[in-house]
Amino acid sequence: MRFAFFPLIGAFIGLVTNWIAIRLLFRPRRRMLGFQGLIPKYRREIAERVGELVEEHLLDAEYFGTLFNRDKLKNAIKKFLEKMLPGTLRSFAGAIADIVILFIVDENGNLSPELIESFVGKGEVKRMVEEKINAFDLDRLERLVYNASGRELNFIIWMGAILGIIIGLIQACVAGWM
Repeated sequence: MRFAFFPLIGAFIGLVTNWIAIRLLFRPRRRMLGFQGLIPKYRREIAERVGELVEEHLLDAEYFGTLFNRDKLKNAIKKFLEKMLPGTLRSFAGAIADIVILFIVDENGNLSPELIESFVGKGEVKRMVEEKINAFDLDRLERLVYNASGRELNFIIWMGAILGIIIGLIQACVAGWM
């Protein structure tokens, strides 16, 4: 009976501490007794770093350029001109679109990075991502994280129990030898 006591206590401690650790990612929302949840405390820094990551590696000028290739741009410009040009000038929409394309498309057939950077200035994507993250409701973010990674978080909690059992077994063996 005494041998089972150590693993049971270890499992309980491991399970509870991991459950608390996961909850402490988001709680407490406001500083309490000198402590604040990790996400609320470092929200601005996290938003800034995510903004940098998105701008530098995900939504850079090259990426936007590939979204707007020669054919898409030509068709969009032609349709726009056909709507905007009066009567007989509409027949020139395709030719005008071809001329415009010569100036705004790079050698790879994508929208010029220089043109993209004039639309979306340096730091603009980062700023937009930061604003969105900082404006995001923490309760909603917490629910999204738990919904998206619930299985993994439960695995972490139960791994605490399993590790607690293992440590408890080791303690029981050591206590039995003494």
